[in-house]
Amino acid sequence: MQEVVSLAELLAESREDIADEWAERTRASSTRYSDEPPDEMRSDLMGLLDAMIHRLESGDSRRLDRIVTDISGRRAKEGFELSDTLAVISLGMRTAFDVLKTRCEDEDAPHWYEIADGLAEMFTHICLRHARVSEDLRRQSSVAEAVSDLAIAHQPIDERTVARRSVASIRDRFSLKSAVYLKCGDEDFFFSEEQGAVREALENACTMAAREGETVVTGPVDPFAPDAESVASVPIIARKEVIGAVAVASRDRSTLEDPGVRMIRSMADHIGVSCDKARLYQGAMNMVDSLEEGRSELFTILSALESAVYVADMETYELLAVNRKLEELFGPNLVGRKCYEVLQRGQTSPCPFCTNDRLMKENGTPAPPYSWKFENTRTGRTYSCVDRAIEWPDGRYVRLEIAYDITDLEEARMKTEKVRTLLQLYNDLLIHDLGNYIGSARGYMEVALESGDQGSSGDANLKTAHVQICRSGELIEKVRWFSKVYTSRDEARETKDLCSIVDEAIGDVCSSCQGEAAAVARDFGEGTRNVKVGAFSKEIFVNLLSNAVRYGGGGEVSARIEEADISGKPAWKVSISDHGPGIPPDKREDLFDRYMRLDSSKRFTGTGLGLSIAKTLTDRYGGRLIVGDRVPGDHSQGAEFSVVLPQA
Repeated sequence: MQEVVSLAELLAESREDIADEWAERTRASSTRYSDEPPDEMRSDLMGLLDAMIHRLESGDSRRLDRIVTDISGRRAKEGFELSDTLAVISLGMRTAFDVLKTRCEDEDAPHWYEIADGLAEMFTHICLRHARVSEDLRRQSSVAEAVSDLAIAHQPIDERTVARRSVASIRDRFSLKSAVYLKCGDEDFFFSEEQGAVREALENACTMAAREGETVVTGPVDPFAPDAESVASVPIIARKEVIGAVAVASRDRSTLEDPGVRMIRSMADHIGVSCDKARLYQGAMNMVDSLEEGRSELFTILSALESAVYVADMETYELLAVNRKLEELFGPNLVGRKCYEVLQRGQTSPCPFCTNDRLMKENGTPAPPYSWKFENTRTGRTYSCVDRAIEWPDGRYVRLEIAYDITDLEEARMKTEKVRTLLQLYNDLLIHDLGNYIGSARGYMEVALESGDQGSSGDANLKTAHVQICRSGELIEKVRWFSKVYTSRDEARETKDLCSIVDEAIGDVCSSCQGEAAAVARDFGEGTRNVKVGAFSKEIFVNLLSNAVRYGGGGEVSARIEEADISGKPAWKVSISDHGPGIPPDKREDLFDRYMRLDSSKRFTGTGLGLSIAKTLTDRYGGRLIVGDRVPGDHSQGAEFSVVLPQA
């Protein structure tokens, strides 16, 4: 060489050649590198060469150290051992040596020795840095393994246990003397296995680090003893608050310098996380115990009730709590199961009648309690339910239901309503039919008295009046007897010929008419028409025929019996039609109300109860009463009432 060129200049001039040759030799050295992207490997090697040049030019090793640290860390994560990485670095130094050697001439031998010495020193520096990085990674891995022993995610331990385990773990894994200091509420806790001056030094360092919130490194415990321990302490932080400190004592003061302090800081971080979890766990357990005690007291009270009580999640429908009554009805071990699966029969999804949507307001606050009645599909009993949303201990809103068994009350109410309806019916019969009988008898007697004729005509009128009075007595007796029967059990039913019932009704109507045309045309067909009815069945047709005669305008009244059906089952239909003014469609809805009269003129007598009585009796016998037109579509041609009764 004509002029002396520095190692930095030689590396700068040859960096491309060195990087290419280094990458090629590295890929050829092991199959582990053969699949690595060439550009990525070359980029790492070029960066390393640039950092080496920078160190040679400036004397600053920080850039080179950062790159070595980065490459070593990545290689370690990829599973490469320390020896693997050192082998690549050694291969790089050899490549640089070979490439640079070709640049030197024989007469430059003295200068070449300087270059070789520079490369050797660079190689030594890189190896030492790599070894330190690897050791740091090993220590951090050991710390991670050590502090993993402290994890309490699934272990119910407290902060004191965390401290004891931490000290034991540091001793077992690193053979270091240590201590942990924690602020546990009003009482501080310090734990160490050491005694004497070392224990005192550890405690002082912990106290200082916790008070200052900074790392503390103190000198030897005994400055005159060559092997005395030095102490480093790092504050323990949880939720941005200093809760204590961890301290380590070592005879090798370098152990307490970087990266040793980083190792202690990592321990402190993990101890802080573990202590925070322990505090949260203990707080949660205290809350659970308190809530469980309150819940137990509440459900002890609720279990004394005869009502069924349960609490369920409004999103998952999971039963959270039940009382004794509910378990008696639906069995044990209900908590944790879906309410719709255990409280209803054959239900595999939320009930369509669920009231959850009624329990919360739009603003997310509970709505007033919601009351409803329901017959449970499993018990067959009827319950009066009161539902409301309440806040559960964990802050969510849940459904509370209290169900009162009202089956007996409902049955009693229905029986009372039935008796009331029947008594009202008997009262209507007395007012309506008895009034008609008495009115008819009075009319015949007045005719007889006014005529002054005591002959055959007068006798006939008096006999007819006597018949009507007798029928009034019979009706009163029937009502008295049936009132007694219906207050205790259902009316007795028997099979009767419908033709005979209608015939008898026609006879009653014809004998009670005063001046109205009473001719009724019959069309019953042949044979019997059996139905199962009670003693009052004739009153249905008496009332319908009476109305047809009274309002028929003197025209013919007809009674027809034919086959029909009710809900697909065989039935007989009796149709009674007249030639009166008919009933407009808009008047038919209220036609069967008690005391309802379409024609209120004085020329027609009556109380307006006939159709109501007929409808009530027809319903009781399982039939239907239908109003229509004699001529379909033209109500002015007369009305037609049809009674449909099931065949016996």
